[in-house]
Order: sequence, then C-alpha cells, then structure tokens
Amino acid sequence: MDELGSQFGSLLQEEKIKVLSFYELKPLKIAGIAEAVIVPKGSAKLGLGPPLENVIPVDADHRQIAQFSSRNSKQYNVVKSNLDLVLSSQSVRNQTLGVGKTVLSDYISDTLRSENSGTVLTLHCHSYRSLNDPLHALLRDLLFQALQSQHMAVSLKAQLLSLKAQIIAMSDVPFDTILKVVEDTIRNTLAETFLIVDGVDELDSRSVEVESFLRTIGHLPQSSAQSISELDQLRTWNAVEAFLEKGNPGLDVTYATIIEELDKSSKGLSPVRARALPLASVACRPFRLEEILELLAVDISNGSVDPGNKLLGGWEILSRACGPFLQLNDLGAIELIHVSAKEFLKSYSWGPRPKGEFAETEMACLCLSYLNFTVSERTLGTDVQVHVDSLSKQYPLLEYASQYWFDHFMRSEEIVLQQLILLDSFLTSRSSVTWTSSFYPHFAFKRGDSQGTINSTEQSILANLQIMLRVSGRMVDASLSNRCIKRLSHLLLDSWQDSLRMEMFYSGPRARITIEKKLRLAQCYMAMNEMKAAEEIASEAFRTAQESLGPLHSLTIQLNRERIYSQFRSRKSPGSAEAYEFLPDFLRLLTEHVEVFGPNHRETDACRHALASVHLSKREYANARKILEPLHTRMIETFGYSSSVAQNVTNSLAACANMQGEIDYAESLLNTNPSLVKAVSEPLEIDITRVPVETIHAVSIFASVLGAKEENRRSEILHQRAIDGLMALKGPNTFRVYESAINKGQALRDQFKYAEARKHYVQWLKTSDQNLGPDSRQSKKIRERMIDVDRQEQKWKEMSRSVRNQQASRGQLTVSAIENSSRPGLRNS
Repeated sequence: MDELGSQFGSLLQEEKIKVLSFYELKPLKIAGIAEAVIVPKGSAKLGLGPPLENVIPVDADHRQIAQFSSRNSKQYNVVKSNLDLVLSSQSVRNQTLGVGKTVLSDYISDTLRSENSGTVLTLHCHSYRSLNDPLHALLRDLLFQALQSQHMAVSLKAQLLSLKAQIIAMSDVPFDTILKVVEDTIRNTLAETFLIVDGVDELDSRSVEVESFLRTIGHLPQSSAQSISELDQLRTWNAVEAFLEKGNPGLDVTYATIIEELDKSSKGLSPVRARALPLASVACRPFRLEEILELLAVDISNGSVDPGNKLLGGWEILSRACGPFLQLNDLGAIELIHVSAKEFLKSYSWGPRPKGEFAETEMACLCLSYLNFTVSERTLGTDVQVHVDSLSKQYPLLEYASQYWFDHFMRSEEIVLQQLILLDSFLTSRSSVTWTSSFYPHFAFKRGDSQGTINSTEQSILANLQIMLRVSGRMVDASLSNRCIKRLSHLLLDSWQDSLRMEMFYSGPRARITIEKKLRLAQCYMAMNEMKAAEEIASEAFRTAQESLGPLHSLTIQLNRERIYSQFRSRKSPGSAEAYEFLPDFLRLLTEHVEVFGPNHRETDACRHALASVHLSKREYANARKILEPLHTRMIETFGYSSSVAQNVTNSLAACANMQGEIDYAESLLNTNPSLVKAVSEPLEIDITRVPVETIHAVSIFASVLGAKEENRRSEILHQRAIDGLMALKGPNTFRVYESAINKGQALRDQFKYAEARKHYVQWLKTSDQNLGPDSRQSKKIRERMIDVDRQEQKWKEMSRSVRNQQASRGQLTVSAIENSSRPGLRNS
C-alpha cells in the first residue's frame, strides 16, 4: 500500500493533477472502543504541497464527512464549493469534452483487438468538430482504417478504384455514395467487424448527413448490433452489482498466494491462522486485541477458557500467523486489510477445518459457551454498572459475546446440534436471565440506547430466534428446539420478574435497587404494549419512591414519566380531549428532568420525545416540530443515522412532516435511515423480520407518505410489509400494526378495490376486538373506515349509473335526430 501511495503521488506530480484533501476535525464515538479522529490531517493529505494539493479542514466527524446529512448541510457546502472552484477553473483552461467516453471506447478497442482476429474500426467524433466537413472527414477516417484491414482491403480497394475512374477527384464523391460503400464493405466481410463510434452527440444533430449516418449504423447486421448492446450492459447497475458479488478474481489469487507463502514460512502457526482468519472475517465489528486472544482460547467442549490455547506472544504471534490479512490500528482494534479479504476468507477451504462460511456457526457457539461459564449463577451487586464493567476487565470477550451472540446465531448457514445444546443450556440456566436484565442492557446503554429501545430490541431478538428455530431447529432436534422456543417466548418478562423477586428478597421492597427493578419491569410491559400492567407497576413504585427517595430523585422522576406516559398511550386518541389533559403533566416533567438530569441528558431527551408525542396526538404539528427538529439534529450528531435512538426521533419528525403535507421533507428524513432502502425495495431483498423495529416503523410511515403522493399500489404493498414485520416481532398488541392495517385499507379503497378493502377491515376488526377490546380506539377507527368504504362504493355505483344513463340518453337523442332528419318536412323546418 505504501508503494502504491508513492507511485500515485509521483503520477500526480508528473501529470500536474490538482488534488483537494479534506479531513475531519471532530472525533467519532466508536461503540466499545474509544472516541477518536479516525482520519487525522496527517493521514488525509498526500503531502504534495501547494499548488498541487490543497488541504481543507471540515467541521465534521468521520461519519459526517463520509455521508452528508443533506444538500443544505454546512459540511456538504464546504466540500462542494471547493470542488466547484477547481472544476470551473480547470474547465476554462482545458475545455476537453468526452474524455470519459473516449477513454472507455479506447479501452474497448484495445481489448477487442487483443482478443479477436476480426476488424476493429474506432471513430472519435470530437476529432472532426473543428473541420469544415466533419462527416466527410469521419468517413475518410473510416475508409482509411478499413483499407488497413486484411479482411476488408481487397473488396474496398476495388470499389474505391472503380469510383475514382468515374470522377475527377475523390472529394467530389457524394456523402451517401461513400456511406453506401462503407455499409456494403462491412456487410460483405466474413470476419467479425466491430464499429465503435465515440461522441456522436458532439456532431450537429440537425445535419442530414448525421441522420443518414446513424440510420445506416442502426441497420447494420445483428452481429454489430449485438456488440453495441453488450457494451450497453456494462453500464447497468446489475452488472456493477454482479461484479461486486463476484469480486476481482485477481485479488483472490493474490490472497491465496499469501496464505500459501504463510504456510511455508510459519507452518507451525497454521492452526492459529486457520482459526483466527475465518472468525475475524465474520466479526460484527473489529475485535480488540484482547478480545480475539480470548476468543482463540475458548474451549467449547469444556465450556471454559483454556490457558494452553492463549497466544503468549500476543500481537507478535498473531501477526506472524495471519500475515498482512490482519492490521492493528492505533485504537488497538484488529481490522482486515480490505473488505475483499472478508469475502475471500469466508469461502476459502482451510484443509481439515470447514470452510470459512461456517465460521458464523462457530462464532455463535463460542459466544454462547463464553456466556454460559462467565454469566451463569452470577448475582450482580447493587451497582450493576460498576459490577459489569469490572467483569468485562476480567473476561475481555464478555462485551462482544453479550452484544452479538444472537447475530452470529441468526447468520449461521445452518443450525447444528451443538448450537442447539448450547442455546438450551443458556436458556435453562440463570445466564439468560442475567443477560436479558443486566448484561445486554448495560452495554446497550453505553452506546446510547434508551431502556424502551433496549426492551424493544430484545423482544425482536427473541422473536427472530423463535422464527429461525421453527424453520431450521426442528430439523436438527425437534424436542430440544421446541423447548428453546417455549423458553424464548417468555424470557423477556420472566427475566425482569425474576430479577425483581430476587431483589425484593435480598434488599427489601423499599430499597433503591428494588425500585429500579420495578421501573425496568414497567418499561418491559410498555415495550410489550401491556399498558395497564405498566401503569399499575409504575404508579405503585412511584409512590414508594416519593416516600423513600424523595420527589426529585432520578428514579422518582423516571417512574413518574413512565406512569404518565403509559396512561397517555392507553387512552390517547388523536385530537381527543384526553390528549389535552396530559400536556401540563409532561411540561412539568420536562422541567424536572432538566433540573435533575441536565438539558441534554438521555432521560431528558426521552421526556422531550414523549412531549412531542402529546403534541402530535393533539394535532399540534408546529409545536411538535419545534421539539423534534433540534432533538433530531442532536441525535444524528451524537449517535449517527444508524442508531435506534436517532431513528425513533427521525420517524416521529417524518410522521409530523407528512401530516403537515410536507411530503418531500418527510421522504428525505426517512431516506437517512441506512436500512430503509432494502426494507422498501421491490422485490424485497431481505427478510423483513430481520429488520430493526425502528426501520419497520419507518416502512409504515414511508408507506403513508406514498399514499399521500397517490402511489396507492406501492403504499398497499409496504403497509402489508410493515404488518408482517410487526406481527412477527411485536405481536397483535402493538398499536403501530393497526395504523398500518388501517392505512392499507385506505390504499385499497383509493384503488377502488372496495370488496378487498372491506374484507381486510373485517379481518382486522376481529383481531383488534380480540386483543385490544371492542371499545379500543383502534376498533372504533376500523368501524369508521368500514362505513367510509361502503359510502364510497355507493357513490361510485351511483356515479357509474348516472354516466351510463347520460350515455344512453345521448344515444337516444342521436337516434331520434337521425330518424327525424330522414323526414323531408322536418328537415326543412
């Protein structure tokens, strides 16, 4: 890489190519590693110096400089204005058109000449622009090239000599005559002929000669047309994607050669290499050095870390074993040399070991085994945060295993028996309870997630695992798989209830830690949309906290927020009187949050988001946006576009903009969600149940935006997609699924599919009555929509009947007029 950089710098100096080097000023917060400037100024610049290189700072972190938030962002305008300046000055100095197409056509010409024995004729139209007779010059060039071809020379020479004998000078031959000679020559040549015409758009399109020339090319034999169509295919996205999937075979050869050389130079380290590289290739994030060293020492069969497997030399031994494939960066993280190495290592065969593609299964087993012996039967102290951080130092792989074991399990090519046994062991011990209630929430809090988001994410994880076990697990061991499914279905609620029971037994009902467990249980019920249970637990715990901790204790304030918010969610109805009752409570809550937590604390932001929800429910969209827009900006700057907490705020802001009729703004907000593109693609490229819940909510809002744009068919499809995802991950008690169901019925109605819309509403009314109750606002709304469908269908029928009657009466009048006109007396009168 250093050599390539040196050669590149030399080339730039030799060709006097202008370079703009942009570098970030702000550090980026990297989950689980550190906060640092990823590409500092020294690494961003080439070191050419002025005037060849301008080094420009941008007030952004690495994520913001790689993907701008919008065309109006300050960072985007800094970069664009500098590029515009260079481009405008260069275009004045060197007005060369068609350089990109010319390079491509030259490349194709050279490739065809080297790979074919036929004739290749290449024309660059911009070469003839300055001449008085550009089309004649073009044909002269074509004739000159053809005369040099061994396949064309004899026939063409005979035709041209015949023409020359009939006229004084070749310049007097009419354009169409020469064109006919060229066409006949190409048609009559037995060998393959490739005609490449570059930059036709640079000729005068109004010219009769140009029209004649293009028409002649279009009528050439299919063999030539086929070459043109194949060239067109090179420019499609399908071809680009296919190339990305297949990769560069040259790199694969290079990587294989590196492994062969390593096998010769460090044969004794082959087992380390064969284990470390496949595992590194499937890692969900770069390993820290201590993590991968711990990972390689895990012995699944004994359920422990085997000291004999530890690499005593650390990075020195690991780098000798893996060569250039693994790089240790300044933050102590292990990275693959290039993304292409990831795909190669996944498919490479490591002798007696299975292919790298089975590394996902091995990673799932390693993580589950590690959790089973580090977390099992462990009782955490009153300060969970301090205790877990202390355990993380003792067990370096604990954070990674807690955050990603389920990802590797879900990405496994197939479930194996060992995987099921380890999962069963995890679920039937206290490991799963401690992981659900302590370890996963702790590490999720560190990356900025709220407790509500954590509960929702855990719910999705457990639902996805159940789906996978139903599909694949039963084929391995039906009894074991069913036992795991049953345990997973109750794990989230059981974990928090069990955790609360233990705390009440050890610490008593009025202890701070017990009150905190009650808060988490209430939040768990809220994530499961069990609002009455959440309200009861939060209300009881709130009273206890007021008495034992005081009214302005952080736990008291959080419990009060959950109590009021659960009441609001169970009773709210857009525009109803109930929504107005909660506004003073939330305003008072926000003041208390700012006083106790600070203005920009995570809990204060959660309270702001809840207050915005009240304004949305009251249809006070302007007030909601005043809260959501600055909150959205801060969430993006702090956590990035892909974080769940930022996506939740983005969804609320997009829904607000959509209700205000600002459809384009709503769509632009939703498009900042990195995973939304695949979730709304047609056809669907991924399993919708593998998509985060926040993204499924975004799909639902995006479908509503499409409905507002009158793209009703696509709106219908995406609403159904959101329904499928939410029903699988959240179940029939979640309110959002009914919003999508109601809006899907609206999309059907707007397509005049009245019978289908009615059938859809009947099905969902039954579901709503069973799960939410016949008096729920969702059931009431569905009944209103059913009446609306009947009314619209009746109007449609009446209008159709009226149109038919009018057409019939016009027909009768016409017939009557014709009949009357046939009577002489009437016609005269």
